[in-house]
Amino acid sequence: CVNKGRINGSLNVGGIVGYSAKKDISNCKNYATIRGGDNVGGIVGESSNGTISSCINNGSISGTNDNLGTDTDTIEDDPYTGTGGIVGKLLNCSLEKSYNSGQIKGRSNVGGIAGVNSKSEINYSYNKGKIISEEMTFGNAGGICGFGSGASINGCYNIGTIRGRSCFAGIIGRVTGTNTKENISYCYNAGTFEEVNALIKEKPKGILASKGSTKGVVVNECYYRETTIEKPNEYGKAISDIELKKQLYNWADSL
Repeated sequence: CVNKGRINGSLNVGGIVGYSAKKDISNCKNYATIRGGDNVGGIVGESSNGTISSCINNGSISGTNDNLGTDTDTIEDDPYTGTGGIVGKLLNCSLEKSYNSGQIKGRSNVGGIAGVNSKSEINYSYNKGKIISEEMTFGNAGGICGFGSGASINGCYNIGTIRGRSCFAGIIGRVTGTNTKENISYCYNAGTFEEVNALIKEKPKGILASKGSTKGVVVNECYYRETTIEKPNEYGKAISDIELKKQLYNWADSL
């Protein structure tokens, strides 16, 4: 399935499917511009209890994301909405072997693959498009995922530029980590960052930048370019460009 026509909407807006429940979506491509409000994705707006595999977005995606959620919300509340290259929001899903090359722009919870990852897995996927988050307080932007709650991200990498004001990082912007398990393994960030001048509230991070609790967060074998991070945190390891390229080559050979 392929979409080449421009799409505009408000809630659950996708290039192929707006809302998907208990469905398997594979081998789909979007080349068009997608504009919407909450849960906007190049392939799917929101996917629940299903799978997404081998999908590609080359189009420009933008969402307003009026429902940002707060640090006091729990995974049971599940109020979050997002904008993503493949899917706006994942809920109890599995996504694999997909990539984004389009520009992804949103107010908050903006990711190259998924805007929001709620109790879902993202495996062996990558982003090379530009990610832009406009929110001052809860920016939540990442090369792979903007916001995670009970999220698992494995074998993914980002080589795109990420522009934000707060809580933005190479792989995932923010996680709740409260009464949930967050797992980020074998991920690499070779992308760059753009700060919004004097309006920026936080410096970007290599792998994960979190405003919520970080209880239950596991980051294993994750790396980023040492020249891109001014104030690193404990998540991931900074390595040279040469070492990082070797990691990326090894990742590609494992697919």
